[in-house]
Amino acid sequence: MDFDKLAQKGQVIYSSLVGYCYVHSITKTNDFTLIRPGFMWDDKQGDYLKHRPDEVYLPLKLPSFICIVF
Repeated sequence: MDFDKLAQKGQVIYSSLVGYCYVHSITKTNDFTLIRPGFMWDDKQGDYLKHRPDEVYLPLKLPSFICIVF
């Protein structure tokens, strides 16, 4: 199987390291900030809410993953 190496914000990807996740943001060096599916959408912010307001999502280097198409 060929793995993906590029994704865009808003895609859902799968990696054995983190499972299924929503791509919140990506840096130019392919560091991903991920949010797990099931988080509540905030129409006012136009973004997903964190489970806890003090939660910090650190970028994660993912060399390969699988993009999920719905």
